[in-house]
Amino acid sequence: MQDSYGLVNARLSYISGGGAWSFAVFAKNLADQDYRSFAVDSTAFFGSNEDILGEPRWFGANIRYEF
Repeated sequence: MQDSYGLVNARLSYISGGGAWSFAVFAKNLADQDYRSFAVDSTAFFGSNEDILGEPRWFGANIRYEF
C-alpha cells in the first residue's frame, strides 16, 4: 500500500483588456513528489511487480491571440 501524498499545481494567466491576447504560465507537481499512479502485483504469474510512477515536475507557458 502507498502512503498518502499531495500534489501542488499552479497556473497564472493574464488576458489583455481587449481580450485578443492571453498569456499563461503553469507548473505541475511543484514539490516534485514521487508517487505511483498504477501498480500491478504479478508475482504469482511472472515473479515481479510493476509500478508506473506519476509525472515529475514540469513547467509550461501558453500565448494565444484571437482574431
